[in-house]
Amino acid sequence: MNVLDKIKNVTNGLNSCGSYSHLCSACPYKERGECERELHMDALEVINALRAELKKRTSKAVEAKPGFITLTTGIVAYSENSAIWYDPCRIAVRMNDILTISDYDKCKGSMVQLKDGQQTTILVQETLEEILGKIADTKGEEE
Repeated sequence: MNVLDKIKNVTNGLNSCGSYSHLCSACPYKERGECERELHMDALEVINALRAELKKRTSKAVEAKPGFITLTTGIVAYSENSAIWYDPCRIAVRMNDILTISDYDKCKGSMVQLKDGQQTTILVQETLEEILGKIADTKGEEE
């Protein structure tokens, strides 16, 4: 089954199961043994495919936009000996908006402080050296 058909099936299945009267007759999953489980598995597959596509398009857009670098942020949880990153996501940062970059040893990443009014600080997974490398690569492309 191609991706467009799968998206159509998931949409129709969610609309059928999500209605108050559970319109099973209109559901494309009605003939399958465990329809809700199949629907959930297909929905997750579609969501993951859409996330991957969005990530790819975002990266291409940032690469085409001079003056930006991509960094990976997330939620950090600390245990006794290490930090664990949850829900990592890519963000685009304008290089001219960066005020400072410093090592953040607790999470083996960096703290990026922005030049905005609040001097917002973002924890990112990239090390100081990796960020400086990205900036150098971008600066080299502009010349």
